[in-house]
Amino acid sequence: MAAARVLLIYPVRDDFEPSRGILNKMRYQAAALRDLGFALTTVVGREEGIVLDEERVEEYRWTGGRTKRVINHYATFWRLVARACPPNDYDVLYLRHPGANPALLAFLSWMKMRNPKLRIVLEVASYPLRGEAETIEQRLIVATDATFSPLIRQLVDHVVTFADQTEIYGVPCIRSTNGVDVSALPMRRTPPLDPRAPRFLGVASLAKWHGYDRVLRGLRRTLDETDLKPQVSFAGQGPASAELEELSRALDLSEHVSFHGMLTGHALDALFDRSDIAVASLGMHRIGLESASSLKTREYCARGIPFVCAGPDRSFDESFPFALPVPTGESAIDLASIAADYATMLEHHGDPAAEMRAYAAENLSWKTRLSAIMQVVLQ
Repeated sequence: MAAARVLLIYPVRDDFEPSRGILNKMRYQAAALRDLGFALTTVVGREEGIVLDEERVEEYRWTGGRTKRVINHYATFWRLVARACPPNDYDVLYLRHPGANPALLAFLSWMKMRNPKLRIVLEVASYPLRGEAETIEQRLIVATDATFSPLIRQLVDHVVTFADQTEIYGVPCIRSTNGVDVSALPMRRTPPLDPRAPRFLGVASLAKWHGYDRVLRGLRRTLDETDLKPQVSFAGQGPASAELEELSRALDLSEHVSFHGMLTGHALDALFDRSDIAVASLGMHRIGLESASSLKTREYCARGIPFVCAGPDRSFDESFPFALPVPTGESAIDLASIAADYATMLEHHGDPAAEMRAYAAENLSWKTRLSAIMQVVLQ
């Protein structure tokens, strides 16, 4: 029997720095699908057109300027995909949901009409969308989604969710959790711990839902109330960058906080090797999410660095000793308590890196998750 053919679409730009984390996830999924034996085509966007399999570019007719970029990204993108990817060439269309809009719905309708057997799967990273709307453009996306999302149920066969819903947009959900490609991430070399100066690291595209302001406020309190001298590093760039830097200055933390900007490759690996404890998203409640399935915690686990987290995550229950939980909400993070928990954990587990990486390989791989998803989709 021939391998099922999958069209994997992420409607984000690969030349836009804040999309790096999302595109890493797509690459993890693509590698897993290929390992599972599926014939795969990937599609992402770019300033000048759409990119197929990270190599071939189908160019937009006109580019340049914000207006043209917006039109291309939200409308022309789908016309190019329809032209480059004939519906009958695929058995499954797996799409990261960008929010419902007329161009997307027209594309899905066109694909389904020309190949009625095509299974359309919509991955909804967070629901509802309204929690993440900050800019005018984001508010427009949310408003458009609210208007057109009722039509999704007519076109989509399954919704993949990382939350607890059983139905979204009137479509039955396949509940899953985020995964990771362990082989794509090097294992951290655990550095010696200085109990008086624990080193914290947050790697993210710095948005409000990361909640890193809670870390800075906790750092100020720790410096004022204890003899600890923690160091905090942030690697990444995003909409909250300026606010976090201003808060660091206002709290007089310049000697204890470093903003590295976007790091990749050996520079990022080296920063992990110099850090004791990683920090996951601590503000998911700000966008209306009570539970988390953060890609970042899985990457931390694969690298072998214990991490601070807030809110329940089905992949890390209370028996997992390397997740250091803190309360949800707006309270400052108690860095002294976390440092003490980390030191206790080292006494019981020694170097945690190998144990964490083994756990990630066994429990967090995208291959395992997508195998289960595709069994439901293709049954």
